[in-house]
Amino acid sequence: MSDEWEVPAPVPAASDRFPVGAAAGWRTDPFDASLMRRWDGRHWSEEVRPPDQVPDSRAGVRAARAATRSGGHAGLRVVAFLAQTALVTYVLVRAGGLLWGLHAWTKVEVWALQPDSLIASEAEDFVRTSLTVTGVALLASALSGLFFFVWQWVAYTDPALDRTLLRHSTPAALLGWVIPVVGLWWPAQAINDLWHASDPDREPDDPSRHLPPAVTLWWLCALGGPVAALGLYGASRVVAASPAGALRWSVLSGLAGGFSGLVGAVALMVIVARITNHLRGRVPGSASDAATDHPAALAAH
Repeated sequence: MSDEWEVPAPVPAASDRFPVGAAAGWRTDPFDASLMRRWDGRHWSEEVRPPDQVPDSRAGVRAARAATRSGGHAGLRVVAFLAQTALVTYVLVRAGGLLWGLHAWTKVEVWALQPDSLIASEAEDFVRTSLTVTGVALLASALSGLFFFVWQWVAYTDPALDRTLLRHSTPAALLGWVIPVVGLWWPAQAINDLWHASDPDREPDDPSRHLPPAVTLWWLCALGGPVAALGLYGASRVVAASPAGALRWSVLSGLAGGFSGLVGAVALMVIVARITNHLRGRVPGSASDAATDHPAALAAH
């Protein structure tokens, strides 16, 4: 009989076996204490390694991602080019609308100072032109939104994405645009996830999803612009004491909506170019990356 007692291996605590809420990373394998197992932030993965083995270097991770990108969607840049072209068209339409709005503001101010100069036929022409400008802007907005929607679908299904950073499935991310209430934050959340999941320089164990300035600016304009425009238009129906006063508020409403739409579209162009370059393996900040920020260069590559 041996004089030595065999000390049983300690049983890991429940919090160690299932560290829910803990950051992703390598931890002691709860099933085999002699190994390290990767915790992805929600589940134990199938990746294991000895404790003394150094995980893949950042360069190795980049190389693996680059290999994945080479087999990504071949049509991503084509779709991105179409989306960028539609957005450029929308920006030009909005810029033209803003110039007309400034001219309209001057005309309305003259009418406000000289009410007798406001002729019914001239006011009708003014309203008709306003409706035409608004209609063209809505058409450009619908076309750019359609192409952006297609681009988001293609990008969201790209195999180069780190899918552990995507909080929504592809159908859920797209349906978030049309679901009431949820549409107030879900689309921005999906684009933010896409931004981070496509980043080739992102550390593999980094679970953060901070909002980039471009995404923040785009979504503030997407939500705040229409709210401001509707609020100003509503004010024209309540506080305006004269036809010229009502027209003044209406023009101001159009200027607010046009400016927010223009700024939001420019931010969206930055988002599309950045994510597309990430997924196609471009190095952010390089000369090739700067070249592909232009829609024509997106199609050339």
